[in-house]
Amino acid sequence: MRGDEAQEDNVSMRRFEYIQGNTAKFWEVARRGSTLTVRSGRIGGTAKEPRTKQLDDYMAAEREFDRLIRDKLRRGYVEVDDASEPEAPMPDRLLVLRTLEGGEELRLEPSATRYIVWRMVEVGVMDKQERPPDLQRWLYRASRRLRLEDVPEDGHPLQDEFWDLYMELSAADRRTESSQHGIVGAYKLSIGTDWIITAKEAANLAEASHTRPPRRHKASNSQRELLKDWIEFNQKGASQGGYIVECLEETPV
Repeated sequence: MRGDEAQEDNVSMRRFEYIQGNTAKFWEVARRGSTLTVRSGRIGGTAKEPRTKQLDDYMAAEREFDRLIRDKLRRGYVEVDDASEPEAPMPDRLLVLRTLEGGEELRLEPSATRYIVWRMVEVGVMDKQERPPDLQRWLYRASRRLRLEDVPEDGHPLQDEFWDLYMELSAADRRTESSQHGIVGAYKLSIGTDWIITAKEAANLAEASHTRPPRRHKASNSQRELLKDWIEFNQKGASQGGYIVECLEETPV
């Protein structure tokens, strides 16, 4: 087989993904000989119809292949070896937020929790890619201090003492702030319980909620009322030492 024929039979395929905030997109380009095929769409969604482009020869196709890839990299796409798993839907979470000083409370029904998380990520003040601290070590340490083999079950005589000790030991991790300036980890509302939103984070959430509307989104009357309550509560949290996020109920969807 001649060299140019071998090039014609050669197949190159590259995949790139863009995951930021509530956006998760993929883009793939394949070159076979002088033909390019592009696929794109939302991760976990339906891909758009593939687009095929015929170039003059394989060298022209290779140049176009490289140009398209450079363009995607400039736009913030990252090359991946394997396709990312689509994000699982957020469970229904009933939350109660309580300021650390003053005892002010805000109750978020599951639909309200979902909307607030979506909106805070959309305006760039929360990040779903932020990983939560591992709190398992504090469960182990509290058990060891009380000479227990495991986390005590309901009704155990040391149950209350265990959880008080766990909350004390884990407090610093539960209030961990993101290393990204002005960003709050979305996990503090979307997974687990008893995370602490610090006073600084509450101030950032209040400011962003007030000044950064999501693009192409028209809030309903109930959403506007919720946002007003959310802003007011975070302003209180900023002046009352932050607040704790307690999950009262979680149901998978």
